Amino acid sequence: MFRSYIVLTSLLGLALAVGLGCDANDTRDPNAGTGGTPGTGGTPGTGGTAGNGGMGGDGMGGDGGTGGVGGDGGTGGVGGGGGMGVDPCMGVGGMGGGGMGGAAPPITSVVSLVCSNTVSTGEISYLPNELTATPLGPVIQCRPVDVSFTGTGFFPASFLNAALAFGFTTADILALNASVIVRSGATGGPVVLTLDQPLPATVPIPIENDNATCVAAGFPAAPCVIEDLELPLTSGVATLTPTGGAAGEILVGWDETLDPTTLPVSVVATSPPGPNGIRLSVGLPIPVALECTMGECTDTNNNCTEGLDSAQPLMNDQLLRIPIAP
Repeated sequence: MFRSYIVLTSLLGLALAVGLGCDANDTRDPNAGTGGTPGTGGTPGTGGTAGNGGMGGDGMGGDGGTGGVGGDGGTGGVGGGGGMGVDPCMGVGGMGGGGMGGAAPPITSVVSLVCSNTVSTGEISYLPNELTATPLGPVIQCRPVDVSFTGTGFFPASFLNAALAFGFTTADILALNASVIVRSGATGGPVVLTLDQPLPATVPIPIENDNATCVAAGFPAAPCVIEDLELPLTSGVATLTPTGGAAGEILVGWDETLDPTTLPVSVVATSPPGPNGIRLSVGLPIPVALECTMGECTDTNNNCTEGLDSAQPLMNDQLLRIPIAP
C-alpha cells in the first residue's frame, strides 16, 4: 500500500510540473533527496491442522482445520482436510463401475424355535421351523435390496395326539405370528409372517393309520400322530441394507426378544400371540397357546424336558445366512 502511495504522488507531481510549470513562490530545495524504498509484504501463514475423523455411526468425517493468518501483506494458509468416517458404507472412495449381478437364488435353513405352552406348563416344546429367503436383486455391500421371506411353521404332534384321543381329526388355527429378524450384517426388518390362508383356518391333523408304524413309534396301536402339523407361511418382503462387516453375510432368524434360557414362562391362551406365537383349537373352548423364541434344546435330541435351563440361544452358524458381495 505504501508503494502505491509513493507512485501515485510522483505521478501527480509530474503532471503538475508539466501542466502548470514551476511556481515562482515554491521555496523547496530542488536538490532534496528522493523517497525511501517501499516495504515488502508479510510472510504467508501456515495451513491449519486437519480435523479428526468422525466416530459416530453415521461415519461423517470431521471438519477441516482453519487456515493460518497471513503476515502483513501475506496470504493465509490453506485449511487442513476433513477426517474419514468409520462406517464402511460412508467411505470417501468412489465405487467401481462393474456390472450388477443377478438376483441370488432362494436360501432355506431350519431355524428352530423353543416354546412355552398352556398344556404342559413345566415343559418346553421344540419346533424345527424352516425359513426361506429370496433376494430380489444383487446383495451388495451398502446397497439396499428387497428380500422376500417365507417358511414353514410347525405345531407339536404330542398335543395333536391328545386331540385324536377325543376323536378330533382337524384343528382350527386361530392366530399365528412368525417374526423374521436380522441378527447382524444388515439394517432393516422385521417381517411378520402368518398362515398362508385366511384365519381362522381349519386344517387336517396328520393322522397315521398304519398300526405297525404307530407301534414302532411307541404308541399302543393306530391311529396316532407322529409328525408335527406343518403350517405353510405367507411371504413378506423387507428392504435390507447390507453392512456385513468382516463376515460378509447377513444372519437372519426368528425373533429372539424372549431369552430361551428363561423358559418355560407363563402363557395366557386368551391373549393375542406375541412375535412367535400360535393359538390353536381342537374343539375346546380354550385354545392351546404357544409362545416361542429362536433357540434349541440343550440335549442332543432336542428333548426340552430337563427343567428351566433346557433351552439355549442359537449360534450364528445355525441361522440362515445370506452372502454379501463386496
